[in-house]
Amino acid sequence: MKLLNLILITCVFLTNIVMSQTQWIHYNTYNSDLPDNNVRAIIIDGSGTKWFGTFFGGVASYDGSSWTVYNKDNSGLPDNYVLSIAIDGSGTIWFGTLKGGIASFDGSTWKMYNKDNSGLPYNDVSSIAIDSSGTKWFGTYSGGVASFDGSIWTVYNSANSGLPNDMVSSITIDGSGTKWFGIYGGGIASFDGNTWKVYNSANSGLPNDTVLTIAIDGSGTKWFGTEYGGIASFDGSTWTVYNSDNSGLPYNEARSIAIDGNGTKWFGTFGGGIASFDGNTWTVYNSDNSGLLSDDVYSIVIDGSGTKWIGAFGGGVAAFNENGIINSVNEPIEPVEHIIVYPNPAHNQLTVIASRAKQSVSIYNLQGQQVKSIKLKGESKKFTINVDNLPTGLYILKVSGDKGMGDTKFIKY
Repeated sequence: MKLLNLILITCVFLTNIVMSQTQWIHYNTYNSDLPDNNVRAIIIDGSGTKWFGTFFGGVASYDGSSWTVYNKDNSGLPDNYVLSIAIDGSGTIWFGTLKGGIASFDGSTWKMYNKDNSGLPYNDVSSIAIDSSGTKWFGTYSGGVASFDGSIWTVYNSANSGLPNDMVSSITIDGSGTKWFGIYGGGIASFDGNTWKVYNSANSGLPNDTVLTIAIDGSGTKWFGTEYGGIASFDGSTWTVYNSDNSGLPYNEARSIAIDGNGTKWFGTFGGGIASFDGNTWTVYNSDNSGLLSDDVYSIVIDGSGTKWIGAFGGGVAAFNENGIINSVNEPIEPVEHIIVYPNPAHNQLTVIASRAKQSVSIYNLQGQQVKSIKLKGESKKFTINVDNLPTGLYILKVSGDKGMGDTKFIKY
């Protein structure tokens, strides 16, 4: 039994099976081979196969019919905590991990690069970008940036370059080849190959100095997602800030930005779900008003059909298309009941997400004895419970409401 995987038990409410068209489809550890419901990074390759980097389960690829899982036990992946993914011009996939450095995979051969066998300055690789010449740029949480052209490594850090500090969270490359680096606590640094520029809350319109994600639209405007300040756009001269007070952005911690073919921006927030913005109108999708199972969104990628692939903490993967998705998988007409808990293992508190509103929670040990019972204040799909007083062990959590019941397992440490 994999203790770190969330175990989802479902209740099916109708049994007739149809080919369905829906706006939302979900993939998680119960209904697919996704190895972990905490999805950090997503990329789509040239054949349309989706690659999902997870917190605890390594990487899963999905071609629309078959799943393949790669982890440190069955492949050359050095660490199961995958922070970033990129694909180069030859189709080789590059994975950045939390502790193991980088792995590349060309479909048959794995290669590993770390601080011991290469010029990589540190093994916590938060971000990867590939420029038009094929040079890979790796951002690390502790060692700044490294570039690798296939033979030569070059390191840029706060001691030898214009980087304001060595904690790099994101990298994006614009049409002119300028690299844009989002920095933890340092704002933004741009580098055109010769000159460095730094933008922060003291010298620009950037609302917060921890920049988690960067995207560039068709006009060349840069969009920056920050930890506490919402979104900032910069067209080269003017800064515009969007936050929960002055716009439809539901939460100010923006961890992902994607831009669709119409130029609409899609913002994934950690705590508020997703917001789309077409330049005039904001639309919010969250666990209360849509098929999104978790409001803690880490990644959004948009495929050629306009379907958004959304990776969330505790929610697995959701595919969303406002025009409808033709689902080739037989599904119940009435959706299954999803119960997700995190963190798992848990220490003091446990967050519960249910696809239907719940009224009460009961916790049982493996001997079937009830050890905790909670009556919620009203009905809720997402709530936090205190498990601090439970001994270390494996437990079954049961939730109930007027539209069904469900349960799942969690570990208390």
